[in-house]
Amino acid sequence: MNILKKAVLSLGLAGALLANSHPAAAANSLPVKNVVTVHKPISGTFTGWADSHSFEAKTQQGYKVFQTYNHWYFTHLKEGHHYTFFYVTNQYGQDIINKINK
Repeated sequence: MNILKKAVLSLGLAGALLANSHPAAAANSLPVKNVVTVHKPISGTFTGWADSHSFEAKTQQGYKVFQTYNHWYFTHLKEGHHYTFFYVTNQYGQDIINKINK
């Protein structure tokens, strides 16, 4: 009887492990947040800083607000100058700067 109990428990454990590794289970799982896949470029004119990590730029689509934590930009971006901004949009809809070209 003890051997039968161990066999059933072993099969149950193996089944549970296989069920979690099935591709269909992965397809139904929640998406991973903060996964960056697309870097979007946009050209515009730097109009000014909203705070120490958010600034506004005038683009052909209208005004856009970008966020950056690169403090070098804070001292080197000049109002009225034209730049190309490379950014991603996070899960909250915020546009985060990756790179800026003159």
